[in-house]
Amino acid sequence: MATGGAGPDTDFFGSENYQDQNDELTVLQSIFEDKMTILSEATPDDPESIHALQIRIPVNLAGDNVKIEAWLPIETDMTHTETLCSNTGNGRPNLCRSDSGRRWHSTFTLAQLTPLEMNVSFPVDYPGCAPPIFTLSCQWLDGTQLSALCRQLDAMWGEMPQQPIVFTWVDWLQNETICFLGLENGVVMTPHIEQDADFLSTIDPRALPMSCDLLQAIVTILRYNMMYEMEKFQKENHDCGICFDNRPGREFYRINGCFHHFCHDCLAGYCHTHVSDGTVQLLTCPDIDCKNPIPPNIARDVLDDKDFVRYERLILQVSVHLHKIYILIIVTGV
Repeated sequence: MATGGAGPDTDFFGSENYQDQNDELTVLQSIFEDKMTILSEATPDDPESIHALQIRIPVNLAGDNVKIEAWLPIETDMTHTETLCSNTGNGRPNLCRSDSGRRWHSTFTLAQLTPLEMNVSFPVDYPGCAPPIFTLSCQWLDGTQLSALCRQLDAMWGEMPQQPIVFTWVDWLQNETICFLGLENGVVMTPHIEQDADFLSTIDPRALPMSCDLLQAIVTILRYNMMYEMEKFQKENHDCGICFDNRPGREFYRINGCFHHFCHDCLAGYCHTHVSDGTVQLLTCPDIDCKNPIPPNIARDVLDDKDFVRYERLILQVSVHLHKIYILIIVTGV
């Protein structure tokens, strides 16, 4: 994190700046709650202590979804990202080779991006004379884009100096980042490239991109999106595809791949019937036009121990039978 300014002295703890900082910290905690972490606090017991915090800022999109476009080296293994995409409502990423054949071009859509991270510390002369010290980090923005945000925050301080500014900064970043950077039509992510000194001199030292490992950044973004979609689903009411009851999302199972959802009671009865009848090969999504298999983790959750043991034995028998048929076809050519 960027540093600067002097540490507090005994006069600071009796000053108006100290009181303003405490008041602002209290307000920020009440607003951001679990999105904010106190890193340190200025206390009279430690004359060198300062207020420092981290705020995770969810960025509002221009629409319901955002398109991600990624360019990766051709040797990149995209298997993990495909698996994560198949567990969200946005499907697998579209993959194709670039014209040169040296890179993968991947596109996919997300319902939410990972948050911006702002680390902030309050120097002793804030807010009376100096602004807070901050850094900005992000998985999906590069150093140039983060630098533009840093300069905008500086401009905002210049327009309203000597006032508590952190909430204003965060509110602007949350609501204006996408439009300010012209990302309404999507975000483009490219591999980190070592730059020369002239280029690096244009990057604000407070801009700290988190995408040096592009594949890891994409995986992190996909995981975050998957958790966001699940949390959103659980907070809303839905109709069961079997009994048609309207229930809270937390009372449903969503089937990976097709995302059809059924209440716990109905899916438990459905699984129990097929296990009892010995027809586990038909244990697919109950939707009439869908053949996605019921995942083993759902079967484990809805079946009692006795039924689950039977389920595993039947699955093994079906697998062995299908393997024998496959070998027979290979040998006979039928």
